[in-house]
Amino acid sequence: MVMSKTDNTEALKLRRKVLGTRIQDFEKRIKHLTREIADEKAKPAFKTSKDPRHTKFQDLARRNVAKLQDKLDEVTELRAKALKELNKCNLVLKGQAV
Repeated sequence: MVMSKTDNTEALKLRRKVLGTRIQDFEKRIKHLTREIADEKAKPAFKTSKDPRHTKFQDLARRNVAKLQDKLDEVTELRAKALKELNKCNLVLKGQAV
């Protein structure tokens, strides 16, 4: 089956719309994770204390922040890939790339 130029253009426009939606979802998740990391860092358990009884809670808080940071990095990477693909679709639609 041979795709005509209009079919290809419509498919690219649909793909661009889907990518735009995914990018918006990634941005919402990034915003949420950033807020969550800030909340974790604001907790008293994250603050440094000389009391040895607090080390268990401090370690737990640091691990929580590290997990959230890993998730944030992963989502940021996925967003970057989606943006790159979106830019490629835009260039093809403008006729600047094949």
